[in-house]
Amino acid sequence: MMRTLFLPMLALLLAAPTLSAQEATTRTLDSTLTQKYSSEFGYSFMLPARAKQNPIGSTINAAGRTQTANFLLSGGFGAIKIWNYAETQVVPAHYKTLDSIVYYETDSAGVNGTIHIRTYIMDSIVVRMEVLLTAKGATEFGGSVLKAMFDSFVPPPNARKQLAQWRYEFGKVHNGGSNFDWEKKKSKDH
Repeated sequence: MMRTLFLPMLALLLAAPTLSAQEATTRTLDSTLTQKYSSEFGYSFMLPARAKQNPIGSTINAAGRTQTANFLLSGGFGAIKIWNYAETQVVPAHYKTLDSIVYYETDSAGVNGTIHIRTYIMDSIVVRMEVLLTAKGATEFGGSVLKAMFDSFVPPPNARKQLAQWRYEFGKVHNGGSNFDWEKKKSKDH
Protein backbone atom coordinates (compact mmCIF):
# COMPACT_ATOMS: atom_id res chain seq x y z
CA MET A 1 0.00 0.00 0.00
CA MET A 2 2.77 2.43 0.93
CA ARG A 3 4.51 1.70 -2.36
CA THR A 4 1.37 2.45 -4.40
CA LEU A 5 1.07 5.85 -2.71
CA PHE A 6 4.76 6.69 -2.76
CA LEU A 7 5.54 6.04 -6.44
CA PRO A 8 2.88 8.39 -7.92
CA MET A 9 3.91 11.12 -5.45
CA LEU A 10 7.57 10.66 -6.41
CA ALA A 11 6.66 10.88 -10.10
CA LEU A 12 4.82 14.16 -9.49
CA LEU A 13 7.78 15.63 -7.64
CA LEU A 14 10.22 14.61 -10.34
CA ALA A 15 7.94 15.98 -13.06
CA ALA A 16 7.68 19.42 -11.42
CA PRO A 17 9.18 22.14 -13.60
CA THR A 18 12.43 23.72 -12.55
CA LEU A 19 12.73 27.47 -12.55
CA SER A 20 15.69 29.61 -13.40
CA ALA A 21 16.66 32.47 -11.11
CA GLN A 22 15.26 34.96 -13.67
CA GLU A 23 11.75 33.54 -13.33
CA ALA A 24 11.57 33.83 -9.54
CA THR A 25 10.30 37.18 -8.28
CA THR A 26 11.01 38.79 -4.94
CA ARG A 27 8.22 40.76 -3.31
CA THR A 28 8.15 44.53 -3.62
CA LEU A 29 6.71 46.33 -0.60
CA ASP A 30 5.21 49.80 -0.34
CA SER A 31 4.07 51.54 2.86
CA THR A 32 1.33 53.47 1.00
CA LEU A 33 -0.67 50.24 0.60
CA THR A 34 -2.61 50.48 3.86
CA GLN A 35 -5.97 48.88 3.04
CA LYS A 36 -6.32 45.10 3.17
CA TYR A 37 -8.84 43.44 0.87
CA SER A 38 -9.77 39.92 1.95
CA SER A 39 -11.80 37.69 -0.35
CA GLU A 40 -14.55 35.36 0.81
CA PHE A 41 -12.34 32.60 -0.65
CA GLY A 42 -9.38 33.28 1.65
CA TYR A 43 -6.90 35.25 -0.47
CA SER A 44 -5.95 38.88 0.12
CA PHE A 45 -4.26 41.94 -1.41
CA MET A 46 -3.06 45.26 -0.01
CA LEU A 47 -4.53 48.32 -1.73
CA PRO A 48 -3.95 52.08 -1.51
CA ALA A 49 -6.20 54.04 0.88
CA ARG A 50 -7.66 55.86 -2.14
CA ALA A 51 -9.29 52.56 -3.34
CA LYS A 52 -12.99 52.61 -2.47
CA GLN A 53 -15.02 49.45 -3.03
CA ASN A 54 -17.73 49.91 -5.64
CA PRO A 55 -20.75 47.64 -5.09
CA ILE A 56 -21.73 48.00 -8.76
CA GLY A 57 -20.35 44.92 -10.46
CA SER A 58 -19.02 43.40 -7.23
CA THR A 59 -20.47 39.89 -6.95
CA ILE A 60 -20.00 36.60 -5.15
CA ASN A 61 -21.18 33.15 -6.15
CA ALA A 62 -20.16 30.68 -3.44
CA ALA A 63 -21.59 27.68 -5.29
CA GLY A 64 -19.67 28.52 -8.47
CA ARG A 65 -16.60 29.62 -6.47
CA THR A 66 -16.41 33.00 -8.20
CA GLN A 67 -16.08 36.50 -6.82
CA THR A 68 -15.57 39.94 -8.32
CA ALA A 69 -14.59 43.01 -6.30
CA ASN A 70 -14.49 46.43 -7.96
CA PHE A 71 -12.69 49.45 -6.53
CA LEU A 72 -12.46 53.04 -7.73
CA LEU A 73 -9.27 55.01 -7.26
CA SER A 74 -11.14 58.20 -6.37
CA GLY A 75 -10.13 61.49 -7.92
CA GLY A 76 -9.82 60.16 -11.48
CA PHE A 77 -6.81 57.93 -10.81
CA GLY A 78 -8.35 54.70 -12.16
CA ALA A 79 -9.93 51.49 -10.94
CA ILE A 80 -9.07 48.03 -9.61
CA LYS A 81 -10.91 44.80 -10.33
CA ILE A 82 -10.08 41.63 -8.40
CA TRP A 83 -11.75 38.41 -9.38
CA ASN A 84 -11.38 34.70 -8.97
CA TYR A 85 -12.88 31.66 -10.57
CA ALA A 86 -12.63 27.91 -10.17
CA GLU A 87 -10.66 26.64 -13.14
CA THR A 88 -7.82 24.35 -14.08
CA GLN A 89 -5.93 26.87 -16.20
CA VAL A 90 -2.86 26.07 -18.27
CA VAL A 91 0.39 27.96 -17.66
CA PRO A 92 1.59 30.29 -20.42
CA ALA A 93 5.20 30.00 -21.55
CA HIS A 94 6.10 33.44 -20.13
CA TYR A 95 5.06 32.61 -16.53
CA LYS A 96 6.94 33.71 -13.42
CA THR A 97 6.70 32.71 -9.77
CA LEU A 98 6.18 34.59 -6.52
CA ASP A 99 6.79 32.46 -3.42
CA SER A 100 6.23 29.37 -5.62
CA ILE A 101 2.89 30.71 -6.90
CA VAL A 102 2.72 30.71 -10.70
CA TYR A 103 1.60 33.97 -12.30
CA TYR A 104 1.73 35.88 -15.55
CA GLU A 105 1.26 39.53 -16.48
CA THR A 106 -0.28 41.34 -19.41
CA ASP A 107 -0.99 44.97 -20.17
CA SER A 108 -3.80 46.31 -22.32
CA ALA A 109 -4.62 49.75 -23.63
CA GLY A 110 -8.00 50.95 -22.41
CA VAL A 111 -10.11 53.99 -23.29
CA ASN A 112 -9.21 55.73 -20.03
CA GLY A 113 -5.64 54.48 -19.58
CA THR A 114 -3.53 51.34 -19.37
CA ILE A 115 -4.91 48.17 -17.79
CA HIS A 116 -2.21 46.23 -15.94
CA ILE A 117 -3.17 42.59 -15.27
CA ARG A 118 -1.58 39.90 -13.10
CA THR A 119 -3.12 36.43 -13.01
CA TYR A 120 -2.21 33.89 -10.30
CA ILE A 121 -2.71 30.21 -11.16
CA MET A 122 -3.17 27.64 -8.42
CA ASP A 123 -4.39 24.05 -8.64
CA SER A 124 -8.13 24.71 -8.76
CA ILE A 125 -8.50 28.49 -8.49
CA VAL A 126 -7.35 31.44 -10.58
CA VAL A 127 -7.09 34.93 -9.05
CA ARG A 128 -6.74 37.95 -11.30
CA MET A 129 -6.09 41.60 -10.46
CA GLU A 130 -6.69 44.25 -13.11
CA VAL A 131 -5.50 47.79 -12.37
CA LEU A 132 -6.64 50.54 -14.72
CA LEU A 133 -4.43 53.59 -14.30
CA THR A 134 -5.24 56.90 -15.98
CA ALA A 135 -2.33 59.20 -16.87
CA LYS A 136 -2.85 60.86 -13.49
CA GLY A 137 -3.04 57.46 -11.73
CA ALA A 138 0.14 56.20 -13.40
CA THR A 139 2.17 58.96 -11.76
CA GLU A 140 0.94 58.08 -8.26
CA PHE A 141 0.28 54.32 -8.47
CA GLY A 142 2.50 53.15 -11.34
CA GLY A 143 5.94 51.57 -11.14
CA SER A 144 6.93 50.16 -7.74
CA VAL A 145 3.53 50.91 -6.14
CA LEU A 146 1.75 48.86 -8.81
CA LYS A 147 4.27 46.05 -8.43
CA ALA A 148 3.83 46.12 -4.64
CA MET A 149 0.05 45.93 -5.07
CA PHE A 150 0.44 42.83 -7.26
CA ASP A 151 3.10 41.34 -4.96
CA SER A 152 0.91 41.76 -1.87
CA PHE A 153 -1.14 38.73 -2.96
CA VAL A 154 -1.56 36.13 -0.22
CA PRO A 155 -3.14 32.88 -1.47
CA PRO A 156 -5.92 31.03 0.35
CA PRO A 157 -4.48 28.93 3.20
CA ASN A 158 -5.57 25.67 1.55
CA ALA A 159 -4.47 26.54 -2.01
CA ARG A 160 -2.29 23.97 -3.74
CA LYS A 161 0.49 25.82 -5.56
CA GLN A 162 2.05 22.73 -7.18
CA LEU A 163 0.65 22.30 -10.68
CA ALA A 164 0.59 19.20 -12.88
CA GLN A 165 3.28 19.09 -15.56
CA TRP A 166 0.76 18.88 -18.43
CA ARG A 167 -0.45 22.40 -17.56
CA TYR A 168 3.02 23.79 -18.35
CA GLU A 169 3.40 21.70 -21.51
CA PHE A 170 -0.05 22.53 -22.85
CA GLY A 171 0.59 26.22 -22.15
CA LYS A 172 3.77 26.11 -24.22
CA VAL A 173 1.87 24.67 -27.19
CA HIS A 174 -0.53 27.57 -27.18
CA ASN A 175 2.40 29.98 -27.06
CA GLY A 176 4.28 28.48 -30.04
CA GLY A 177 6.20 25.88 -28.04
CA SER A 178 6.58 22.13 -27.67
CA ASN A 179 4.77 19.14 -29.15
CA PHE A 180 2.26 18.49 -26.38
CA ASP A 181 0.56 15.09 -26.60
CA TRP A 182 -3.05 15.81 -25.63
CA GLU A 183 -4.07 12.10 -25.92
CA LYS A 184 -1.31 11.14 -23.46
CA LYS A 185 -2.56 13.77 -21.00
CA LYS A 186 -6.15 12.50 -21.25
CA SER A 187 -5.06 8.91 -20.61
CA LYS A 188 -3.14 9.98 -17.48
CA ASP A 189 -6.24 11.73 -16.09
CA HIS A 190 -8.44 8.61 -16.38
